[in-house]
Amino acid sequence: MELVGFEPKEFSWEEKIQRELNGQSFDSVPPQKKITLKPHQLEAVTEIFLAYKEGYPGFLLADDIGLGKTFAAWASILKILESSEEKRKILIVCPLGVVANWRSSIRWMGTNQWVEEVVILNYERLDKIFETKPRKGTKKISKRDLARRGAASEEFDVVLFDESHALKNLSALRSKFSIKLYESAKMIFWLSATAGQNPLELRVPASDPGQEDR
Repeated sequence: MELVGFEPKEFSWEEKIQRELNGQSFDSVPPQKKITLKPHQLEAVTEIFLAYKEGYPGFLLADDIGLGKTFAAWASILKILESSEEKRKILIVCPLGVVANWRSSIRWMGTNQWVEEVVILNYERLDKIFETKPRKGTKKISKRDLARRGAASEEFDVVLFDESHALKNLSALRSKFSIKLYESAKMIFWLSATAGQNPLELRVPASDPGQEDR
């Protein structure tokens, strides 16, 4: 049986590793659609950019479900990068059910010349950022051991936690990994419709082609 080549998903951790192994850099993504932000989304972009200019380390965007937090947050990130005129690495962490939503949103809105890297990870795979090869003769490092370690093997300048109420349990491994990302980040985003809902309740149906909840 003939082997089929592995093609990693766009903006995935595997795509990043493949580019590095091939000596390639991240290519800018031209916008596939013309996205017009609504007034409340533009207000969010203005407030987020103001917080960045005043030196705040992060921003909590807590609009209700369906008001377009994804588009507002990504537009804010692009504006911050254009203002800084410095190459930045971006990490987006979200539940598995909205990874595809983020991937399509970034394709639709595009990137700019200041985006050095974009990685989208679900919460269960955060340990990938902290993975290092175990010493010779030792077995594979467990997630719990990784969580006890220090800095991440890859540093990101902008970190976004979508449906960030998933981190409300500070003793959970995902929360411990997330906190370790704070040190190197120049700006952190937390997106959440409500801290009381299960992330699965906020999942956008795969058949939904519209702008809702982006």
